Amino acid sequence: MRYMRLIGVFLLLTVVSFAVSAQGCRDFDKKCPPPPKDYKVSTLSKSFSLEKRKTVNIKLTLYGDRIYFFSVAGKSKLGKIHYRLLENLETSRVLYDNASAGYESSKMFEISSAINVVLEISAPNYHLENARECAALLVGYKPLK
Repeated sequence: MRYMRLIGVFLLLTVVSFAVSAQGCRDFDKKCPPPPKDYKVSTLSKSFSLEKRKTVNIKLTLYGDRIYFFSVAGKSKLGKIHYRLLENLETSRVLYDNASAGYESSKMFEISSAINVVLEISAPNYHLENARECAALLVGYKPLK
């Protein structure tokens, strides 16, 4: 009976500590480079944690006749953030890779018709094992004139 109680306490502490660490990245997208003033910040913006050799995939629907602004940021321990815009996970056709532009943290895309994409985000220079650090994606948009 005592072992069951100890196991229950251990599981509860594990769940609570995981929830607290995930909450620690909340609103980290506010650290991303902001879009120009005439852009609206989208609800597609996300804060998350990154770890060594892990990739975060964020599925997005981008609507036509808009210019989108993407920016990423991460805690300094992560190093430069690598992101790729993929047509979808099945074909993995790369539409943009920030590695080809020196890991720039922001980019604008003109979208003429609606498209489903995946933004793949990683920290290739992060070397700490079993550690997570906060990162974020900020998405802004404005109508195409």
